[in-house]
Amino acid sequence: MTTETMTLGYARMGKHREIKKALEAFWHGGLETDTLLATVQEIEAHGWKTQLDAGIDRIAVGDQTLYDQGLDWAIRLGLIPDRFQGLNSLDRYFAMARGKDGIPALEMTKWVDTNYHYLVPEIEVAIAPQADFRDFLETVQQSQAVLADRATPVVLSPVTLLSLSRRDSSVDLIKDLAQLLPLYRELLTQLKALGITEVQIHDPILVTSSTNSLQRWDCLST
Repeated sequence: MTTETMTLGYARMGKHREIKKALEAFWHGGLETDTLLATVQEIEAHGWKTQLDAGIDRIAVGDQTLYDQGLDWAIRLGLIPDRFQGLNSLDRYFAMARGKDGIPALEMTKWVDTNYHYLVPEIEVAIAPQADFRDFLETVQQSQAVLADRATPVVLSPVTLLSLSRRDSSVDLIKDLAQLLPLYRELLTQLKALGITEVQIHDPILVTSSTNSLQRWDCLST
């Protein structure tokens, strides 16, 4: 039997908190967007190389973030509340994270039962999910240049995403999930086209007391 080692993620801030410092400088107007993004990419690539040098067989990629993974996946899936629709790019990203000019940010709360806090996606009745995975796919391709077939993309499950979102109570969970599943299928198809053979789908909600209430979602698993 062959034993493989695998990581579920890697420290994202940098050994000397480089990303925290870069973000603060960016928010205060002392750092250009390109420099911020280059810093994040450099720290991420350093993490890949560290794991590669340690002999890890399957290295998680795509888990780096400028602020929060919940926010990242909400944006990739087009779950943008109406009050942010007039903004674009990083301006919208950080408005959702921190608020802007009278526009309140997304709510922040604890991730499952940990002390990590995430931004709660808001799913409105009028929102029609629309995928834009370009940033994620670009990261995967960059990781493949370093890790080859050891690169293993990390994807946040739609079940966990919906379970930890603020939703309109008049809309059934099954209907929301049915809207998201084709987008996830599209993502997996695109990853396969890049030569990816294994994906980590992170679904922490399934190890909580909420699991029993999710059993009826099994009908959509195919």
